[in-house]
Amino acid sequence: MEGPIGYVVNGFSYLYIVAFVIFCFPTAMPTSPQTMNYSSLVTGGLTVFVTGSGFGDGVTMLVLNWWISRKGTSSLCMS
Repeated sequence: MEGPIGYVVNGFSYLYIVAFVIFCFPTAMPTSPQTMNYSSLVTGGLTVFVTGSGFGDGVTMLVLNWWISRKGTSSLCMS
């Protein structure tokens, strides 16, 4: 992102990463399944899901645009 919005988004992402690292530490030592902090697991799972969703949408649009271009009509994407 460019401009002032980019600086705000980047700053927020840096703060989120720092806070995420702090909150991922276990609450008690030694750790057990009862005392483990599952925030890293949830965030990792969400990251995998969002990344897969992005690739899925991208592949879907790529295939649709290819199919439409074979038919000789306009593309679905404006770019």
